[in-house]
Amino acid sequence: MNHSLPTPTGSLAPKSTNSLIKSFAISFAFLALSITGASAQGNGFFESYVVLDAGSGNQFYDATATTANPDFHNANLGAFNCVETLLLGGQGKAFKCSPCDVTGTRIFWRVWSVAPSGSFTQVNMPFASNDPGAAPGCQDQTWQEAGAGKVNVLAGLIPGNYTLEVYFEGNATGSGCPNPFYHSNSGSNYQATFEVSGCAQGNGFFESSVVLDAGSGNQFYDATATTANPDFHNANLGAFNCTETLLLGGQGKAFKCSPCDVTGTRIFWRVWSVAPSGSFTQVNMPFASNDPGAAPGCQDQTWQEAGAGKVNVLAGLIPGNYTLEVYFEGNATGSGCPNPFYHSNSGSNYQATFEVSASGNVVTNINTGKSSVPSKPPSTMRRP
Repeated sequence: MNHSLPTPTGSLAPKSTNSLIKSFAISFAFLALSITGASAQGNGFFESYVVLDAGSGNQFYDATATTANPDFHNANLGAFNCVETLLLGGQGKAFKCSPCDVTGTRIFWRVWSVAPSGSFTQVNMPFASNDPGAAPGCQDQTWQEAGAGKVNVLAGLIPGNYTLEVYFEGNATGSGCPNPFYHSNSGSNYQATFEVSGCAQGNGFFESSVVLDAGSGNQFYDATATTANPDFHNANLGAFNCTETLLLGGQGKAFKCSPCDVTGTRIFWRVWSVAPSGSFTQVNMPFASNDPGAAPGCQDQTWQEAGAGKVNVLAGLIPGNYTLEVYFEGNATGSGCPNPFYHSNSGSNYQATFEVSASGNVVTNINTGKSSVPSKPPSTMRRP
């Protein structure tokens, strides 16, 4: 996703008023020194820029320059979500007068919340060009990182309000030449604020369905979903005779948000009469598809067993009244990610009743007037 920074401009920073002032200053210094037989000396920055790219190309911000670009210091850079990037580079306009030679420049940065903290990280600004306009015996230069060497200052940030703080440093050689030299806002550095928002985290089910097949094809029942399918919990599945089957599968609609990854899901079931008893048996629900509709940085998925892996829950039952009880479980990897995760009706599970008759041609009602394909209207149990 491309993010627009405030006040777009061209990709190159224009020459500024500061540049002209610097040139005049060096010219006067050179003129004065030439009268005494000396020559102009020194080196340093005369302009510096913060380069930011939020996905729509480089935006130059004035740090010390005075141009048509927006000022970096005290700027509000806007809001970003967890899948966006904000790439940082920099540009330094430097001068050098014999015998001084500028040998390297860099921009230092850190991001903090609430109060200044943490160490600075450097981004090297390599030599780009020798530029016109310097006084005799001097040379103007551009040092810049506005390409592949930019770094993402949003990496690893959680939702919150932040400050991006930067300063510029250079090195030079030559007797009496300033080394290192800085643009640092008199030691206070240059600061701009931004917000990280919309970063959904975690993983889990947002819909779950019980799949039943009484011989006429799959019928999806809503466990937590809210669709046109019948609800499973408290349903009466009807009556079955001893020659019929009732095959059970399941479907789980899951979400995962970086760094979480869902690795497997299953439906657990048991059948009991009179009172809850017996252990649960699992039916694995393998991965079926990645689905649209997730929040930024997340992925919706379908995990499902609606085929040959379904099991017959009537096997071995004698005539009587029964309850089919189920719940859903999934696993995930990733730091801080829920594992395992459940749909279990707050621990009470999902229950439906049915009858097994001794004999006869009992007509089951499991598929009456129902579609075999689940629909997906907006769910009341949705992922972030």
